[in-house]
Amino acid sequence: MKLLILEDEPLAIKGVIKIVEGNFNNIESIDQAQSIEQAKKLIDQGITHDLIISDIRLADGLSFELFREVDLNMPIIFTTAYDEYALDAFDHNGIAYVLKPINETKLVQAINKALNWGQEGREEGSVSPAIIRSLESAINRTSFKKRFLSKVGSRVVIKATNEISLFYTENKIVYMKDMNGKRFMISHSLDELEKSLLDPFQFYRINRSAIVNLDGLMEMKSYENGRLKLEIMSNTDDNLIVSRDRVPSFREWINQ
Repeated sequence: MKLLILEDEPLAIKGVIKIVEGNFNNIESIDQAQSIEQAKKLIDQGITHDLIISDIRLADGLSFELFREVDLNMPIIFTTAYDEYALDAFDHNGIAYVLKPINETKLVQAINKALNWGQEGREEGSVSPAIIRSLESAINRTSFKKRFLSKVGSRVVIKATNEISLFYTENKIVYMKDMNGKRFMISHSLDELEKSLLDPFQFYRINRSAIVNLDGLMEMKSYENGRLKLEIMSNTDDNLIVSRDRVPSFREWINQ
């Protein structure tokens, strides 16, 4: 068995490898990638696999982005922290999932199921673009944060997520700005917001200090050193610059 592990947490990678090597004696190779970009490089090199074990959220986005672009002729096992109720769409030929934290017995069962798919032939063991779209749609319906709370004096202000144009840090404090430019302090870090609380199809982290809402964007223009400068609906005076390394993926995101 030739295995590809897509996972951005080193400890999780080690855990999967330990389970696989401890339960299967037919391992030919185990490749790993922590990002969509790394996975694409492996595939572009012509490296083939019998099975993919993939987290849904990788270091540079959702793994569905990769699976939309690649013609898959092998089964996939998703490892995910999403609640089980949100994963009904994963019950397809060529698809299995294991909830995190990973249970050894359940992962072994999923691998055996996937290997049986592979033995039934390409049509039964592969994953079609239509299935990937249905999975993406299922994840989009999961419980991304719908509102944020901010304490202002003795009051607690409630802002719906779709009212927020910008999340940013200033002096190590995280703020949100609504579409009218009013700012409110929140208790979440930008990493938390990016990785688990915000819909990645609606919000994008343009640099280390800011996340913008697609619906709040008004204009973008070229800026020095290959970067982009953004204007947003809240009429903010903030200098919103898309870092150079994020410009290509930002352009893809905004054209979705």
